[in-house]
Amino acid sequence: MQRVQRLGLLGADASIDSILGLTLRDILERRLQTQVYKKGLARSVKQARQFIVHKHILMGEKKITAPGHLTSLQEESLLSFSPTSSLNSIEHPERQMVSESKAKKAKEAVSTAPAEVAEGA
Repeated sequence: MQRVQRLGLLGADASIDSILGLTLRDILERRLQTQVYKKGLARSVKQARQFIVHKHILMGEKKITAPGHLTSLQEESLLSFSPTSSLNSIEHPERQMVSESKAKKAKEAVSTAPAEVAEGA
């Protein structure tokens, strides 16, 4: 029960019965490759997997090379690029593409949002 709570799959007040409510998606969301993508270090989950396998990602002081590693809530905040990695530079082409991709997604979200109703209508 403590491990499930440490991984962030259940809250501190969860009961044993709530473990049965966990889905595969809940577990996949805690994988290292998904966390790297969500943190914005990669453009896609596949690219995040490649960065992990090629030792560009650090978790604290350790290089984790297993994309399926289940990250705890504490480890999630420790994700970063390796200082020796070429991806650590902001000028790296892949890093720029990630920030452009984020900007594009933000613009799409704004353009697809419902228009505000005119005042007084």
